[in-house]
Amino acid sequence: MTEPAAPAATPPPAPQAEAPAVKPATGPLSDAEREQLLALQARQATALVDAGEAAVMTVGEPHSEFIYGGVTVTADPTTVPAHLVAPLTAAAAEAGVTLTQES
Repeated sequence: MTEPAAPAATPPPAPQAEAPAVKPATGPLSDAEREQLLALQARQATALVDAGEAAVMTVGEPHSEFIYGGVTVTADPTTVPAHLVAPLTAAAAEAGVTLTQES
């Protein structure tokens, strides 16, 4: 009886070239990147408000903004960390500024 033929040796896999390192982006954002960033920030703000970790506030006229504790509340809806709502409201009242909590 004859022995079956030995299977052909498979050649070792060819070494793969390393992928080039990703170069970090520098410079200003493109319009598409800016739109994507704004959309992600809006989703994050909504999630924080829904979870009770943030609130949306606005400053009343004749003021255009109120700054306290590193947070700037503007006439546009501004997301504020929940733990700063009471101190912001108290500081605004002392300064004669009206803040409105929208959520």
